Amino acid sequence: MLYYQMYYMERQDMKYIRDLEIMAENTRSLQLFLNLHLLRIDSKDAYMAASYMGRCAGLCNILLLLPYYFQNQVKVFPDELLEKHATRYEFLWDQIHAGKPEEKFYDIVLE
Repeated sequence: MLYYQMYYMERQDMKYIRDLEIMAENTRSLQLFLNLHLLRIDSKDAYMAASYMGRCAGLCNILLLLPYYFQNQVKVFPDELLEKHATRYEFLWDQIHAGKPEEKFYDIVLE
């Protein structure tokens, strides 16, 4: 699952927050869908819940791996968020490597 997430991030530029959500859902929801299938649960509500849980787990995984992404200069934030907060990746990378991230970084993460 993590290899898929890294492949997706390296191969695709994320322009919108929705792209980040789709990537997060695709990396974790498949595991939950497989568990539902193996348990022979075919409820639409269960699949919807698995989709939301997978999206949340995928986004949490991205947040946990932020130090790795910044160390390897992998672009993880959508362009939409960067434009909204008037910043660039290079500026964020420099702040993280200096050990002094500004409020813009935390605002982007919390959004």
